[in-house]
Amino acid sequence: MYSFVREEIFSYPMLQWNQEKTFDAACKKVLSKKAILAYIVKKTIPEFEDYSVREIESLYIENDPEISNVRLANKNPYIHGMNTEDTDMEEGTVRFDLLFYVRLPLEEVLTKVIVNVEAQGKFSPGYPIPKRMIYYMARMISSQHGKEFVKSHYEEIKKVYSIWICMDPPSYAANTINRYGMREANVYGKPLYEKKDYDLMEGILICLSQDEEEASGSDLLDFLNTTFRKTMSAKEKRKILEEKYSIPFDQELEEEMETMDGAFSSAYKSSLERKGMKQGIEEEKRETIQALFQMNRFSLQEIATIARCPIEKVQKIQEELNKKSS
Repeated sequence: MYSFVREEIFSYPMLQWNQEKTFDAACKKVLSKKAILAYIVKKTIPEFEDYSVREIESLYIENDPEISNVRLANKNPYIHGMNTEDTDMEEGTVRFDLLFYVRLPLEEVLTKVIVNVEAQGKFSPGYPIPKRMIYYMARMISSQHGKEFVKSHYEEIKKVYSIWICMDPPSYAANTINRYGMREANVYGKPLYEKKDYDLMEGILICLSQDEEEASGSDLLDFLNTTFRKTMSAKEKRKILEEKYSIPFDQELEEEMETMDGAFSSAYKSSLERKGMKQGIEEEKRETIQALFQMNRFSLQEIATIARCPIEKVQKIQEELNKKSS
């Protein structure tokens, strides 16, 4: 008697999944470009504030962390990173997007920090991002045992940074940068330790904006907003990144930017199509519910069953119809 369009028959979920996977892979590849990582390092790690992107890229980001003192004078412009999978028999497996060493400048003794960069799609994935960030940093600390320090030589623990870039946050969170770290709170008496003895974990949450009209006031946000903006073509991005930020482009980076933008474009188009389909489904259900009420033969529960929607929705439509008729 009445036909219903079932969302399950649409191939959108699988299409969306493929687009998200394509974008995610391209996004990680773009982020792995040393010059792009160098700019992020410059703006997030205080020791590099006065260094150029080129210096950070060529001298301080280590290409192969298995070799503890590598100067980046090699020809590979991408970060392959250290082992991005950390497995513990009891705690399970953690897969980091990007994980690499950065050698700190102006240190008498060779000192390194470990940096993790995560490309985060959802701002609300079902848990607060800082909690996952802290878990990742804890694993980055604990996994150093047997690699960076042995037995009880905890003084050799390397500081870890976990930088999360949220691509499409809600408007209230857009264009924000927040840091989460450890500190000594002197409750009584006097401070006992130097900052370097406890300041071993720092998380940074960077929330971008897709609004081209909204000024961020931050060089880092402007840089990342340009790199990952959905409404800007790969060609436009290349022009800005080369001219304003001195980011060198090669064929691979250009291809990954185009792949990323293509996935953005497809996902956006599919989103509009899905929105239209959902509106059509809702309108059809509303019309059917109204027709069933006019028959005056079915209970609220029967109408909800026929229309395949919650009884609360049927009751709301009934109230609207009653108001119109009164």
